[in-house]
Amino acid sequence: MVSTDLPYTGLSTRGHIELFHGGSFAGTPNASHPDTVRQVRYLVQSRLERAIHDLVTVAALHARRQHADGLLQIRATIQAPEHGHNAKEIALTHQFHNARASTPEPVADSIALRWIAPVTGEGPLVDLVSSNDARNRLTRQLALDLVHQFAVPSVRTL
Repeated sequence: MVSTDLPYTGLSTRGHIELFHGGSFAGTPNASHPDTVRQVRYLVQSRLERAIHDLVTVAALHARRQHADGLLQIRATIQAPEHGHNAKEIALTHQFHNARASTPEPVADSIALRWIAPVTGEGPLVDLVSSNDARNRLTRQLALDLVHQFAVPSVRTL
């Protein structure tokens, strides 16, 4: 997920991954609409869920490649808009962005948030490496813990 065609400016419409020699990992995918609407930044729920699954997979494989064993613990959060940013809140949407799409609407009966609490999940590394079901369970747990904060009752893609 490294791009050489764009200079790094600290902001990206793509994801970034850092793999550390000790087996630890940091990943930041972008699952949001590119534009802020009425001071709300919209995250596409299904993109968020797929990004969590991809990051769980990369984290497990990287840790295993670095000869780690035991439990893999993952801490996930959604970065809130920084002070001074034109977005004041974050909301979930089911609408994908394209030039012809209307303005995104929040998921029915959900709430917009100014801050999202971090969530943590864990699983045996050997299971996460060898079993897509184990990765799906951890992904589902992390995704549910995040979307529940928006008063969204369920995940869409898992």
